[in-house]
Amino acid sequence: MGWPGAYYELADLEEAVASYVSRAAEKLRAQESLAGAIQVYIRTNVFKPEAPQYQRAMTVPLPEATADTRVLAGWAIRALRRIFRPGFGYHKAGIALLEIVPRVNQQFSLFVPAEVESSRNDKLMATLDAINGRYGRGKIKLASEGVAKTWQMRRGNLSPRYTTEWAGVARALAR
Repeated sequence: MGWPGAYYELADLEEAVASYVSRAAEKLRAQESLAGAIQVYIRTNVFKPEAPQYQRAMTVPLPEATADTRVLAGWAIRALRRIFRPGFGYHKAGIALLEIVPRVNQQFSLFVPAEVESSRNDKLMATLDAINGRYGRGKIKLASEGVAKTWQMRRGNLSPRYTTEWAGVARALAR
């Protein structure tokens, strides 16, 4: 998931990473799953060898498996800040959710009474998903996702969806 130009500012990368986390967390909740770890990666453009090169990734095991966008984004941005180095023109950033488990297998922390807090968080995330489902994705989002995106996800190599959506299947009409 990259964008056409190079980005030098941490804020641009934070917005991109927060947006990716938001979409991934939404998918996690839709499939009734939780993530136990998150990986964040950044890199410069490998096809421009004349430009300074840098790439790093960091995997963070979470204290508790979650599908809460706020928790996942918080950890992802912390990891991004650890691996970010100023002075490089970043071309690609992304995240991966790891250690995915079914929600019914959730294990709570031994030292933190999480049942009440978890219930409130679940209701908040369900409300967020319901509003975005009704009015369109991104109508309600985290502030860390930014208001006016200065970056764009590159989707030029997006695969056709004929294996996952009926609308993508080619139709032949006989006359």
